[in-house]
Amino acid sequence: MTFRHLRRSAALGLALAALAAPTALAQSSVQDLRGADAQDAAYEFEHGARQDLRSPDSQDRAAGTFDPPAVTVVRVPESAPASSSRRSWVDVAIGAGFGIVLGALGVAGAYAGTATRRSVTSRTA
Repeated sequence: MTFRHLRRSAALGLALAALAAPTALAQSSVQDLRGADAQDAAYEFEHGARQDLRSPDSQDRAAGTFDPPAVTVVRVPESAPASSSRRSWVDVAIGAGFGIVLGALGVAGAYAGTATRRSVTSRTA
């Protein structure tokens, strides 16, 4: 690189810096480094455009207009516990049938997994 190219590059760099300096000074001196969501939330908070995310009952309680509902206590008489010694024979039959079907499926699956196919060899005479 010759001295002439170096001088021309330096002059161009200084000219660009001189053009960029006034725009940099025109910006505000305080830079907000918060994220976009945080800036939006701060703007809404400062200008009173806040959304109240509390439940309606909590809003009423905070405003002092909370009126709790009247409570009615209902007492239910105790009933005799069901006798667990009696078994329904229908339930027993359903359970036994289900067990037999599951057992048959297990035996069939085990047989299918262990059975090997016999190879057929051809004999030539």
